Amino acid sequence: MRDVELYKAILGLTPPWTVVDVTLDVRGQQVTVQVRAGDGPFPCPECATVVPGYGRKPRRWRHLDTCQFTTWIEAERKIVFDKFHIAKHLHDAVDQVRKAEHRTLQRAHDDRLTGTKYLWLMRAPMP
Repeated sequence: MRDVELYKAILGLTPPWTVVDVTLDVRGQQVTVQVRAGDGPFPCPECATVVPGYGRKPRRWRHLDTCQFTTWIEAERKIVFDKFHIAKHLHDAVDQVRKAEHRTLQRAHDDRLTGTKYLWLMRAPMP
């Protein structure tokens, strides 16, 4: 149990994240730290709206060595975007690009994008 608390402090995890297990492989000279975030619900990383998760994806990445042992962190990444949020953020990104291009053209006295907002926002993206 002390190893779990040690790695929780070393990694600086705050709720809802916590260390659930630490595995030491002396022969392979590596430490594997399993981290969990709980069951949710989780906020959307873009707009902070609390949305239900619809999936988990296991991830593993290398951390700084611990006493010359290779340290691996394992966690499940929660997937929280639903179709509404994906469409909203894609819509916002396209709108920002359109606005920036429109401003650039207007500085050069070019009004070709005037009145094209809905063509940009309602049209299917090009492959």
